[in-house]
Amino acid sequence: MSGRLGGGRSVVTCFLAALLVFSRAASAQPIAFPAHEVYIVVTLHDARVADVVEQYMLTASLDETRWAFLASPCTEVERIAATLGDRPVAVAIDNRTRAPWTQLRLASSMPDRGGAGEALMLRYDVRLSGSDATVPIVLPSAVLQRPEGARGASVRIDVRVDNDAIDARVLLPRFERAHSGRMWQGRFLAVPAFVRIRLTGAAGCDRWSSESAGGLEWRTVVFVGTMAMWVPVYLWWFGRERG
Repeated sequence: MSGRLGGGRSVVTCFLAALLVFSRAASAQPIAFPAHEVYIVVTLHDARVADVVEQYMLTASLDETRWAFLASPCTEVERIAATLGDRPVAVAIDNRTRAPWTQLRLASSMPDRGGAGEALMLRYDVRLSGSDATVPIVLPSAVLQRPEGARGASVRIDVRVDNDAIDARVLLPRFERAHSGRMWQGRFLAVPAFVRIRLTGAAGCDRWSSESAGGLEWRTVVFVGTMAMWVPVYLWWFGRERG
């Protein structure tokens, strides 16, 4: 009888332990941002200014959310505004910003927080400097919601040039040039942190002597160099093992 009681206690103990681990794992999972359809338009008016419009189609009501954009010594983000439907949403820059990221919050003080099917819009201007201009994208700190059966969200970005005097080309990430020649289109599973654009004839910008970007440049160089050395070695080793 005591053996049965001991076995029962062991089962209960194991069940409680598993439940505790599961609850901790569930609480540790990041909360997804309630949108999986995003449309972003970057419009170049001249070699010194661009405006960005972002649209997030919500799948649920919107609580207070945190956002961020990648600061660059050669660009400046100005006049960030947000609307939910036709209602303005307060935008507050977080003073505890960590370089190279600038963090901000969209306040949820209004009683109507929207719901599924409503559009959250962000608008801001970007002041550019340099022939290789980086246009930061303001993106939510939480990952986008993933539709069932899909690999990721559906993010569409258009880069448009509305000035015939500008000779521009999108460098990163990968875009396809439209037939008009004045627009580039990209499709992604997540929101990229920036769009890099080459502006022919624009004045240069010394990124290395400007304000620090928190070590992002040298980390990128180290990562690319490591991958460039590691991939050929791996392919050689894999071919030798198969041989």
